[in-house]
Amino acid sequence: MFKEFKQLFEKKNLLDIALEHSLQMLLDVKEMYDMAVPALRKHDAPCDPEEIQKRDKVINRYERQVRRDVYIHMVMTDNPDRYTALVLLNIIIDIERIGDYAKNIVELASWYPGRLTGGKMETDLEVVEQGVGEFLEQVYLMFRDSDETLARELL
Repeated sequence: MFKEFKQLFEKKNLLDIALEHSLQMLLDVKEMYDMAVPALRKHDAPCDPEEIQKRDKVINRYERQVRRDVYIHMVMTDNPDRYTALVLLNIIIDIERIGDYAKNIVELASWYPGRLTGGKMETDLEVVEQGVGEFLEQVYLMFRDSDETLARELL
């Protein structure tokens, strides 16, 4: 509890800290995705399932911490930015879910006895995989820089 009081009196408020944790979640999820897809599709890319599990647990902890910080901020602040707080709560749910998907891809890679190919759809699948990776990068940049123009482009 002392930690929360200390944070309240520091320059950054709990919502700022929650935003920083959300950014770290995005970075971790992007890295997980970048490790997971090659593990399934190339099968020559090293991917440690235990490392993915650890990162997933870290993301889950960040999600709980962000929720806690946002709720405390809303209760302890005279004029909390409720809109930002509620949007952030929804965003972290999605970020955490993407981490779960990356973890599932790695699990599938460990069960599948070879390189997963897309057959006739291989080229399309590669485009989608690359697009998702680029999209996650753009979301991180948009989120970090509060770039409304980029956000509208991404939508």
